Amino acid sequence: MKSLPFALIALGALGATGCASQPSQPAVTYTPLRPYSACMDITRIREWYVTGPKSLIVSSGPDYYDVYLRTRCTGVGTGGSVHFAAKNQVGRPRVCGEMGDVVYSSSGVPCPVQSVRPISRDQFRAMEEAVLKR
Repeated sequence: MKSLPFALIALGALGATGCASQPSQPAVTYTPLRPYSACMDITRIREWYVTGPKSLIVSSGPDYYDVYLRTRCTGVGTGGSVHFAAKNQVGRPRVCGEMGDVVYSSSGVPCPVQSVRPISRDQFRAMEEAVLKR
């Protein structure tokens, strides 16, 4: 009877090792900005700057936003333009950070938007200044 518990322990260890060797993929979570009227109006974009490998700041009308991309985006910051595409096209197209919102780089590569958050004009200008000093 002593061999049965040993066999179960050995089998359990083998199973745990098999599970541990398979890397788990992190779940992609989107937390869209709400209400919809607070989202970035892509028809009113006046200026934008790349602030990091996966982030931009955007001035849209009287509002300012910090935009985070899901992945690094080839071509953002190297050309002279970006194009936003909104998943939700109700009224004026707005990017809220929903699955389906994308930024197209100057090379035409679609880059999924992870999140959009409003920032103040002062925050925008401070981040702009830091980018221009690079």
